[in-house]
Amino acid sequence: MRTPHATDVSCTYGHQVTQALASLAVPEARFVIDTSRNGNGSLNAEGRHVYWCNPVGRRLGVPSSPGGEGAEYLLWLKAPGDSDGMCGAAQEVSAGMFSPLLAEGLIDGR
Repeated sequence: MRTPHATDVSCTYGHQVTQALASLAVPEARFVIDTSRNGNGSLNAEGRHVYWCNPVGRRLGVPSSPGGEGAEYLLWLKAPGDSDGMCGAAQEVSAGMFSPLLAEGLIDGR
């Protein structure tokens, strides 16, 4: 999933995928959840999904740890502050480049 959904939403999706795989004779599939920037989930005040590319209002999620809500691991797959591209909150920062403003936004939730 590209949109950094809240952990519970990602976990529900992970369970749906593992159940589908189990029905196809892949019974021991596991999943991880990227919590590097899902602290405020993925919905805006109107309950709509927000744009995935450097969305404003995200926060750091829980630090990397084994297990959690059914996931094998909760991981920070993306370094906080690394840009998704020239979009959203980082109009002038190329994909993969570090931006102090993006990092601060994840800390402050702005």
